[in-house]
Formats: sequence, C-alpha cells, structure tokens
Amino acid sequence: MSEYSVILNLTQHNATEEQKKAGVIDLPSAYQEKLKALLTFNELPQCEEVQKRAREIYDLVIEFCLDENSPVRDEVKSMITGEIKEDKLYLDENEFKKLNIAFMIGGALWLMKPLVEELENIGTPLFAFTKRVVEEVKKEDGSIEKKAIFKHEGFVTAC
Repeated sequence: MSEYSVILNLTQHNATEEQKKAGVIDLPSAYQEKLKALLTFNELPQCEEVQKRAREIYDLVIEFCLDENSPVRDEVKSMITGEIKEDKLYLDENEFKKLNIAFMIGGALWLMKPLVEELENIGTPLFAFTKRVVEEVKKEDGSIEKKAIFKHEGFVTAC
C-alpha cells in the first residue's frame, strides 16, 4: 500500500489497477469532468490563465475533500476556519498537510510548476513512474506482434 493516507488522481486518465493497488483513487465522474476541463487548454494560454487553472484545481481538491463521499471528509471539515470570502472557504493548510494526502499529477508541462506550488500547500504532488515493457506475441501465421505496455513502477515526488 502507500505511505500516504490517500493519493488523489489529478490526471485526465483513470488510474491503472497497479496504481489503485498503490493507493491511488480516481475522483468521482462529476469531479473528473471539472478536472479534465481545467487540464485542457484549447488556446495558447497566458501565464495568468495557467496560474488561475492551478488554483482552480487546488479549489477542486478542497471541494472533493469536503464531499460527503470523500475518504477524508470528516478530518477536512474540522479544519475549515468558518471564514468565507468571495464564496471560498478558508482552511488551515498546515493542519490539512497532517492528513498526509498525495496527488498524482501529470499533463501540460507549463501547468505542472504552478500546480505543484499550489498542491504543496496541502499535500505531496507526485508523478507516476512507468516502465515501457515490450511483449512479443507469436501469432498463428508465425508472425510476431509487439505490444508496448506501460507498467507502473512507483511515484516520483515533485521537487
């Protein structure tokens, strides 16, 4: 299992079975849709837009953690200060870090730095490490078919 209480999948792809065994959980579909929209850039982004999206992903993580179906909801709820400004809840990020939550991230390279900076305030951003394994399968006609499989090997902490 994992050294983290939970690893939230913040990529556009569902976690593999190997990643799930390592403690990764996919967000529910409503959150996945919001996340995919935030991770997708259809136009050349300016720095301000990239930073805004990173902050919105951070906000989405907090929203998910407060969801009634979240595995960390009760713990997170106790950290909300009760102060609301501009429709945003504020929480004690240092207390949140004690939950030992990690985030599997990946996507547009220009988004990763601001996303890591946001997520480091509340947990540990991780990148999945995979090895490319090529399997050769002999077909009935004698030909060989090569199939590349990406095998999950672990996580690299964003540094």
